[in-house]
Amino acid sequence: TAIGYADTTLSPIFVAAGKGIKEGFEMKLFPREVDVTPTAAVLLGVRIPAECEGSPAYTILSEEM
Repeated sequence: TAIGYADTTLSPIFVAAGKGIKEGFEMKLFPREVDVTPTAAVLLGVRIPAECEGSPAYTILSEEM
C-alpha cells in the first residue's frame, strides 16, 4: 500500500499447466482466489469441499476434464 491506499496497478499472476489444462489458453480475467481450491479439486479428481465459496475455473480445463 502507498499511504494507506491499495496499489491498483498490481496484476496477480496465475499459471496452470499439465494434464487437464487447455494448452496455450490465456485467461482475460484473473480467477478469484476462492476458485483455486475447487479448480484443483477437479483436476485431482476429488470432491470439492462443502466449505468452498468459489467454483472451478472450467474455462481453463481441457475437454477430458
